[in-house]
This record gives sequence, structure tokens and C-alpha cells, in this order.
Amino acid sequence: KEEAFAPQSVCITLTEEIDISRGDTLVKTNNPPVVSQDIEAMICWFSNKPMPPKAKLVIRHTTQETKAIIQDVKYHVDINTLHKIEGVDGFAMNDIGRITLRTAVPLIHDSYRRNRATGSFIASLDVLQESLSDPVADRVTASLRIAREVGGTDLGTVLRTLSALLREDARTRGEIESRQSWTVSAARLAVAAPWITLALLCSRPEAAQAYASLSGALVLLVAAGMSFTAYRVMLLIGRLPAEPRMAAP
Repeated sequence: KEEAFAPQSVCITLTEEIDISRGDTLVKTNNPPVVSQDIEAMICWFSNKPMPPKAKLVIRHTTQETKAIIQDVKYHVDINTLHKIEGVDGFAMNDIGRITLRTAVPLIHDSYRRNRATGSFIASLDVLQESLSDPVADRVTASLRIAREVGGTDLGTVLRTLSALLREDARTRGEIESRQSWTVSAARLAVAAPWITLALLCSRPEAAQAYASLSGALVLLVAAGMSFTAYRVMLLIGRLPAEPRMAAP
């Protein structure tokens, strides 16, 4: 075939041996795009975490991921008046503005008006992972990253398998937490029982008289400290470990 269209997969044989791979772009010789590490762009910041000055990001442009640093925030745009707000150095959630950034490797890009595919970029999966800050999110983003790097059409199968594993994980952890609640209740009862017994004994005058001295008060104080320490130790032993992050930001 001499032509192809989305979503077809094609194999192209080059006339010359050139080291290219996934993420590289084929262009016409008479219509080259801009190749540069210094890019000026309009962005909308969606993260709950504010973007500090000189922020370091990982951006995704077409099928490539690269590190970038914000060189300068030129201005924000007032969404009510569309006027420029200058003298700003960061972004909060839903802020819109123009920035200049420098990427770790040169990117092939066009003006957004000319080509939306090569004229735009998004925050990478690392930003999603940092925003969610959750072990489950780590597994999802890791699966998406592997599926993207490997390519192919197995993403649905990967996500279905991951979903089944996560459900089984949640069920097992739920059963363990249910059993743990009995351990916590038993620890509380073990601490409270001696004091309830002592309170009942002190209802008799002769028993209460035994603790009506300085030495008796000291015994009660030491016993209370030991009971509190034992209770904390039992909770520490019976506590479930926090689910580890696969790749903490």
C-alpha cells in the first residue's frame, strides 16, 4: 500500500540507515518544524499542588517524555477580563498564563495554531502519581508507563489484570483489618479490666483506705503508667504496616 491512515500500523523502510525509534518524527524536507530546547507556551495548571518558581517538571510531548525546568513566568491571564497579570512567579490550580521553559533534550514542535499534535504537551504520569500519592495510583501509573513504552494493543488486558489484583488485595487487607479490630478491642479490655476491678474494690471503705496514703497514690500512678505503656505496645504490635509506595515521588 502507498497510503495509510489512523489507526493503522505501518512499517516504513528508509532509503538510508538512520538511527530512529519510537517518538521520532518524519517530516517533509520543505516543511520542517522547529527544533529547540527553549519553548514558550500557554499553560493551564491543573494540579492541586502550586507550581513554584523555577519548577522542575516531566512533560509528555507527542510520544516522548522529557524533563523540563520553568525558566520564566511571563504573565497570567485574568479569566474575567482576559487582561495580562504581570509580576507573577508561579501558578495555582486553574491558573492560565504564558511561560518559557527549557527541556533536557530538543523537541520537534510547531505553533499550536498550525499543528495541535506537535504544538501541545501535558504533564506526565509522574505528576498524576504525585497528585494522588497512593500505592494504588503507583501501580496504575506504572502499568500505563510500561504499556506506553512497549506499545501494542494489550493495555486493556493489563488494566483488567491489574484491576483483579487490586480487588483481591483490597479484600485480603479488609479481612486482616477486621481481625485486627478484635485485637485492638482485646487490648482495650485488658487495660480497662484491672481498673474496673479496682474501682469495685474501692467501693468498700477498708479497700479505699489502703490507697489513701502517699505510698498508695504512688502505686496507683505507677500502675497507670505501666497500663498505658502496655496498651501502646499492644497497639504497636497489632498495627498493620502501611502499604508501601512503589515509587514515592
